Amino acid sequence: MRIQGFLPVRIAISLLCVGALFFVPARVSAESARALVAEGNQLAATGEYDKALEAYDKALTEQPDAAEIYFNRGNVYFLKGEWDKAREAYQAAALKTRDLSLEAAAHYNLGNTSFAEGQKLPATDPQKTLSQYGESVRHYQEALRIDAGLREAAQNIEVVRLAMKDLADRMKNAEEAAKEQQKQREAIRKQLEEAIQEQETEKAESRSLDQKMTENPQLSLDDEVRKLASNQEKTRERTGEVAEKLKELQPQQQQAQQPPQPDEVPRPSAPELLEKAQDAQKSAVENLVEHDFAEAQKTQPEAIEEIKQSCDQPEASKNTRR
Repeated sequence: MRIQGFLPVRIAISLLCVGALFFVPARVSAESARALVAEGNQLAATGEYDKALEAYDKALTEQPDAAEIYFNRGNVYFLKGEWDKAREAYQAAALKTRDLSLEAAAHYNLGNTSFAEGQKLPATDPQKTLSQYGESVRHYQEALRIDAGLREAAQNIEVVRLAMKDLADRMKNAEEAAKEQQKQREAIRKQLEEAIQEQETEKAESRSLDQKMTENPQLSLDDEVRKLASNQEKTRERTGEVAEKLKELQPQQQQAQQPPQPDEVPRPSAPELLEKAQDAQKSAVENLVEHDFAEAQKTQPEAIEEIKQSCDQPEASKNTRR
């Protein structure tokens, strides 16, 4: 997207690169002001933008109502990427001029400014980008209302509308993907809650077997122990399956999270916590096989605590933390 240039000749230029045509205003009568504008234009042409602005400022002290000087200032600020200042200068040019072609050019460049600013906005704020694109279209439309022959404004309207459609489509796709991820997180959380219930049941059964063994050391508990150890192993396997699902979600989840602060202690991820839970569950299975119910009752609560903590992590929480 090119800007309407620094206009010794006002040439309409289109969307994808910046022109560098300078305008020496015919209505600036004072020779010193004319010389300062010419100097500013030359400095801007060689990339010495701050010095160009100084020359324009000096010219404005002699000709404070010269719309063309404000227009040129807007072009320099545009080239510097200082959108607010460029916008302010173009608006001043549009208000001060009686030249319809210059007023149209000012609105054209206001459209370029809004579009360029929208392109530079972070991808995390697409709604604001859409707003900037919409503002650029309104300025192009105003430029066309003033000067119906400004073909580049009509062309730019189509370019921006295509960009808006593309961005809106990407926003819709991202929203649908977020909804799908939320469904997955809810399903995973339900599985984790079920795993906690199963692990609580197995802990209670371990306590019950321990009490039976204490009351009657000669009692044979082999069948009950095998059944409990088998259930504990199944719970461990299901915990591992959930951990794998979380690993698949984790890269997408990390993109949505804010980066940690330098002094922030990193928290273990949900898959890491579930791996610890699996280790505790594996120990519980081994303890049960050996009829060491006391040790099983130590490792089973560890597994429960790790699973509960995993439920609080962003990957498994009901609402993604931003």
